[in-house]
Amino acid sequence: MFNGGPLYLLSVSTGKIRRLTHASVYNKREVYAYPDFSPDGSQVVVAIHSQLEAVPSDGDDAVTDAGPFAILNLRSGAVKKLPSTVNIGGYGPAYGASPRWSPGGQQIFVNLESDFALTSPSGEHLQDTSEWTSGDGDTFAVDWLGNGCVVYIGGKDWKAAEEQPAKVLHLSTHQTESLDKLLDVVPAQVTNLIAFSPTIRVRKLGDKLVVETNSGTWSIADAEQHPVVRVFSTWTDAQMPTTCR
Repeated sequence: MFNGGPLYLLSVSTGKIRRLTHASVYNKREVYAYPDFSPDGSQVVVAIHSQLEAVPSDGDDAVTDAGPFAILNLRSGAVKKLPSTVNIGGYGPAYGASPRWSPGGQQIFVNLESDFALTSPSGEHLQDTSEWTSGDGDTFAVDWLGNGCVVYIGGKDWKAAEEQPAKVLHLSTHQTESLDKLLDVVPAQVTNLIAFSPTIRVRKLGDKLVVETNSGTWSIADAEQHPVVRVFSTWTDAQMPTTCR
């Protein structure tokens, strides 16, 4: 199937499903991918992907999967393209994946073909981060740590990045540090991360998810090739680095 599809909203309380997308906003053949709710639950940010081929995409076709990002208003149903992502650097929209709202809702990071950038919900300006993460090769943002830090991975390509320990970009200083130092663990414990908090880490190892806590370690079977990394929101003010709050 194509890397995306129509958007639907499932009401957990009633079980009712409502289709959210109808008319195209980018081109005549488009699908939506990687939806992420705003902190107040009123909007969803998505990547818009093109259906340019008559054959299914394998998820690795940067042309078929190219497109801007957009915000869908769940109350009105309006879909608004983020203008700064429509034509990036004069080369058109890059491959877009996994946009994510900051906890406070003031910023959104978007993953492009080989790096990630920051924008506001208005989408008027796109802040490139590659200068701040230079030396890390291709980078991929995985989630926010507070409103002031982004957790990311980097390597010569996506596969190599997955196998590297995660890092933290401090937006106030533009400095980076290893996530293992912030958590006071060994680098292997922040490699292939699926989720983490100060007291628990979930990592992808082969066909298993390994769960590590202060009380012990266990594993469960997992067939997903590229699981999505998410940060557990269990950080206290004391545990959160000052520059990340």
